[in-house]
Amino acid sequence: MTKHSATVENIQSAITPILEETDVRRAGIFGSYLHGDAEPGSDVDVLVTFAEPKSLLDIVRLERRLEEALGQPVDVVTKKALSPYFRDAVLDTVDIIYDKG
Repeated sequence: MTKHSATVENIQSAITPILEETDVRRAGIFGSYLHGDAEPGSDVDVLVTFAEPKSLLDIVRLERRLEEALGQPVDVVTKKALSPYFRDAVLDTVDIIYDKG
């Protein structure tokens, strides 16, 4: 998948199998890929909720697995890690692509 061909749907298709192997409860896309204005070099912003608290190393490992699946940079963040300056905007616009329920 190239940076130019990534859509929310093909991002979802590529990362769902990985998310199913983890204890991610919910995942959503936000940022430039959601809004359709991603450029070469843009990362895929993924907001995740885990069933159990995770270390930074666990989050980085997940991020690397998602990058391998997509072939491009991924930024995995939790709600707690969102900057207060744009937290509300992200939470209002995030597109949930995975939900274990």
